[in-house]
Amino acid sequence: MGNSPAGSITGALGLGTITPLSLMHVSDFSAVGTFNADGGIGKAFIDELLKREVTKLYISGINIEILNLIAQLDNRLIPIRLDITNVEDINLCVGKCKDVNIIINNAGIELKSNLLEINASNKFDKEIKVNFTGAMQLTNPFKKAIRIL
Repeated sequence: MGNSPAGSITGALGLGTITPLSLMHVSDFSAVGTFNADGGIGKAFIDELLKREVTKLYISGINIEILNLIAQLDNRLIPIRLDITNVEDINLCVGKCKDVNIIINNAGIELKSNLLEINASNKFDKEIKVNFTGAMQLTNPFKKAIRIL
């Protein structure tokens, strides 16, 4: 099974095991893009996908230093810096991930603002940009290559 370490990334972080049902159909012929992989849930996806022996796993997120460290654990991991709100980052990511046939978009924020706060609309705009606009801008270029699980 691949070159993953004996322990899991999530286990080392004390996050336990997460096995989303949708990952049950991932085969060892899959090239997967995991977006926002530099956080706890993203690392759980990485662990599970490596167990399922994907052939290539693109891992992306804002913190490229963490992604580079994670990528040292298995030669199937390919780190890519991606800010889902940055169109240039999205275009570079799409260009590097041409063989992806499964995407997992884990990017999302909740700023929990009080609607009466002075900057509440700025927080709301940021949530929309990350959770909706950025997700669409990232997913649309892959729509011909991906499959629905």
